[in-house]
Amino acid sequence: MDPSSQLIELLQPQPGERILDLGCGIGELSARLASSGASITGLDRLGFLLEQARFKFPGVEFVESDFFDYTPPAPFDAVFAHAVLDWIQPPDRALKRIFQFLKPGGRLAAALGGANETARQLEAYYAPNLKDYAKLLKKAGFAVETCEMRGQDLFVLARRPR
Repeated sequence: MDPSSQLIELLQPQPGERILDLGCGIGELSARLASSGASITGLDRLGFLLEQARFKFPGVEFVESDFFDYTPPAPFDAVFAHAVLDWIQPPDRALKRIFQFLKPGGRLAAALGGANETARQLEAYYAPNLKDYAKLLKKAGFAVETCEMRGQDLFVLARRPR
């Protein structure tokens, strides 16, 4: 099973939930999440990708904004972050921001580390080890349910306590 499918399975989106797809790109995973019956908001700072997403998936909401500038209209039940938290710096600030986006009991499902070797060499790329990332999650206030390596990817399921 590919990493994006594994992450969706880990998240277990439910009908009626509000889910933020962070770094949604062209919206493919947003659409897959929406097929669960959840209400999806795809967030990306690259407008040209969102143009494609809006054209291809008109039933999904897509918002162009920098992650740190975005203010959601209401808290989310979940944040889905596939291959994006590797690029948002600093990671501790990013996790605190995600925590703020969530309702009490809300969850973060994230996969990090699946970039190719060329991307891994870039200065902006963040590839945490498992123990350090678990500590960052806890410091941001999350209860960590899953923090494990699956191949080259770090998979996380963490919850904002109620």
